[in-house]
Amino acid sequence: MNALHAACRRTATVLTLGALALSMVACGGITPKRMVPDTAAGPERKVALRVRVAPVTGSHETFFGGPAFPTNEQVHEALVATLEHAGIFAGVSLNAGDVDLTTTLLSTNQQGFIPYTVGLVANYKFTGRDGTVMWSETYESSFSASNLGGATRTINANEGAVRENLKALVQGIRERWR
Repeated sequence: MNALHAACRRTATVLTLGALALSMVACGGITPKRMVPDTAAGPERKVALRVRVAPVTGSHETFFGGPAFPTNEQVHEALVATLEHAGIFAGVSLNAGDVDLTTTLLSTNQQGFIPYTVGLVANYKFTGRDGTVMWSETYESSFSASNLGGATRTINANEGAVRENLKALVQGIRERWR
């Protein structure tokens, strides 16, 4: 009987530790670093201006027990890293620039189970020091994740939707900046 009791105890310990490890991985949360698209810097800068990236607005508020949404701060961090990595502008700053970039997350929706899909619509507006709109575009993106773990699936889909939107922004600037 003691051997059976000890085996059950070991099994319970292993299952508890496994569940704890899984929950720690799943609860790691949305990470801006994983939202940065793999956009190679061009051979030369396309825009000879420095851009000041203003704080992002419009994110849904995440609530306990509800779906996770990227925060304004997380999207802002990913946006700055994306612009720096892409090398489109002469400089990227949080404090000063020749033009200001304001970003508004217009809508975020989440649907499905497996796959789980997140859609994102964001507007990017560049204004000159005098307030004149120099360039403004809105991009719609979506990303689906099929991971087995529900929290991981939600996180991957959210990060992917932001990543695809930022990729579209970089491509749009490279193709259509006047």
